[in-house]
Amino acid sequence: MKVLVLSDYYPPNTKGGADIAAERLSSEIARRGHSVCALTTVQDKSQAISDTVRGVHVRRIFSKYPLKLRNYMAVYNPMVVSQVGRKIAEFNPDIVHAHNIHTHLSFQSLMEAKKQGVPVILTAHDHQLFCSGKFDCLPPEGAMAVSASQCAHCQRLRFFPFRNSLIRREVTKSGT
Repeated sequence: MKVLVLSDYYPPNTKGGADIAAERLSSEIARRGHSVCALTTVQDKSQAISDTVRGVHVRRIFSKYPLKLRNYMAVYNPMVVSQVGRKIAEFNPDIVHAHNIHTHLSFQSLMEAKKQGVPVILTAHDHQLFCSGKFDCLPPEGAMAVSASQCAHCQRLRFFPFRNSLIRREVTKSGT
């Protein structure tokens, strides 16, 4: 089986929990004899390389933008989407497993897999599908019922009113 893993960050360039989970799962799948490629991003052009980490081919692509644009880039990052599509076509995976893709790879990456007829699995390691902040404005039990006006107050000038609905649409349409 050929598995393409999407993760905004990937060790050794990061030490985040979701990134480590993506790397450990990828390594174990490769150890079991499957072909695994991880597509990830770096913010330094000199690090945009391909290498192998614990049996996994890792392709690092460059993506850097002002963080105040994160709410928009989570939906669609034009710097990387075409590269994701090309990598899917080149690697021709049996499945795409997306992890945290809400900072650089963007949820549009799921649609790139769908366009090429590749099934998608999305593992949501955190709340970024629902809130671009950290639900600081609500208690955890109210998180699913957050309103656009509450987001506008919390996000201020970074507020993108269609962010959550566009992400939900891409996740739903991609078949995840």
